[in-house]
Amino acid sequence: MTLSERTVGIMIDQAAEWGHSELTSLLMRSGVGKGDPGHESGLSRAKRAGAALKQAHDDENDTGLLDVARNLLNTSRPANPKEQWVQDLTASLRNDGQLAQAQITQGDATVWPPVPETIRWTVEPLGGDEIPLPPQAGSLQLLLEERGLAIAATHLAQAFRSFSKNDLEASNSQLRPTLESVLIFIAESRTSWRGSSGGQAIEAMNQADLFGKGEYEYVIGLWRMSHKNGSHPGLSNDEEALFRFHAVVSLVRFLVHRFC
Repeated sequence: MTLSERTVGIMIDQAAEWGHSELTSLLMRSGVGKGDPGHESGLSRAKRAGAALKQAHDDENDTGLLDVARNLLNTSRPANPKEQWVQDLTASLRNDGQLAQAQITQGDATVWPPVPETIRWTVEPLGGDEIPLPPQAGSLQLLLEERGLAIAATHLAQAFRSFSKNDLEASNSQLRPTLESVLIFIAESRTSWRGSSGGQAIEAMNQADLFGKGEYEYVIGLWRMSHKNGSHPGLSNDEEALFRFHAVVSLVRFLVHRFC
């Protein structure tokens, strides 16, 4: 994995806002000081930051560059998620397969001295180590195609591409028909029901006693959730989209292995 030039460029611009001493500390703490000409070179902060991060990029020092991202986000005044450069950086990192998330702890103004709000940023591989999205989605896509569920496979591929590009609304809108296609396929092949509604397919499967204890409630709950905040701009967030992707992919895999 190599971070994109866009991500490195955004970090160079932001690092250049730091004073010379702070910039030296940032580069050294992040492990990318090798290419820094130093303050004594007389170069501007922008040129120093550019030289150091470009060297790290050429060396494919992604560990150091990701530390730069974390340190930029976790300054003495942690970055506000609403700031434009933060949005640009987090979106670019997502395209590189990295998920930057702000963990916000609410302050308390009712005590003395007041407890301020705190923000702590993490930057981790998209999907986490336990459930890497690309391999899981890719293997499920192949499974769907093998079992004759080409339409569901196509929707899943589109959902993953949109998710990787930070287009969360588009991803959500493709996950819904992925799940629906599988539910309809199973209901029509295992019961006498015929139709085109995912919700009705679930009810038909339930009436045919195809679900184990608690499974109906889970499936119908996830189906209803797939309609909430689906393709409406501005209503999704990283955590919800990530959960939804994992949940739908896991459920579809479970259903296909059992019924198809």
